Amino acid sequence: MYKALNIHPVNHGTRKADKNGFCGPAVISALTGLTTMDCSRLIRAFSQREAVTGTTTREVQNALGACGIRMSQLAESNVSGFERNITLARFLKISSQWRQSRVFLIDAGNHWQLVQGRRFVCCQTEAVVGFKHPRVHRRSRVRGVWMLTVSEGLRMPKELLEAKKTQKKREMERKSALQKKKKLLTLCNQHNFEVECRDDLWDREGESHYSLYFDRSCEKIIGDREERGENNFERYAWGLDEALKKALEMIELKKTL
Repeated sequence: MYKALNIHPVNHGTRKADKNGFCGPAVISALTGLTTMDCSRLIRAFSQREAVTGTTTREVQNALGACGIRMSQLAESNVSGFERNITLARFLKISSQWRQSRVFLIDAGNHWQLVQGRRFVCCQTEAVVGFKHPRVHRRSRVRGVWMLTVSEGLRMPKELLEAKKTQKKREMERKSALQKKKKLLTLCNQHNFEVECRDDLWDREGESHYSLYFDRSCEKIIGDREERGENNFERYAWGLDEALKKALEMIELKKTL
């Protein structure tokens, strides 16, 4: 037995970080109530892409399936007069009685859109509107139509929960790295050090190569100790933690001057 499924306005949340303005996340949002950015995270969980700007049928199907929504493609034989590349306006006209309150996902004009009865929503309208709204491109050509159903009700996708957990972990790591970088630069300014980062701080390995340079008095002590073969000081470091450790070692060394 199928449960009722309805379309709603696209949810962009209350913050800029909640918004994705493309049509794939928008139609998922209009069905589930999730923010468009959460819908983007859900799509990325299946596609492994860095950003969602366009979506394939499989990506949308996987994301909707994780929410408990099933996509069933409408064949040309299901509706009298339905044929390939029919205009959206023509399709809406010939299917008016058959559609009733069912929800349909339509790919027309390289753009995802939702129709329920005489109601329409997509990323361009954002609100649920009628077919005569100026942002409903009625002359666009229909490439595919899917009927959407739910059998056990909508559910929160576990893939989204995992994606949000991963995102939160990355944000915490980024915040920690920024704090360490700020501390390193503060120490350099206070003790007349210089630090050079050869790689991007956010490279894939997560660690960058740092070189530390000191004032002449410190460099002389390092040179003298190296000549005597004692306490060789390595001025190169991998990652912020090691660079901070080297800077603190040099601060202790300066106390002996």
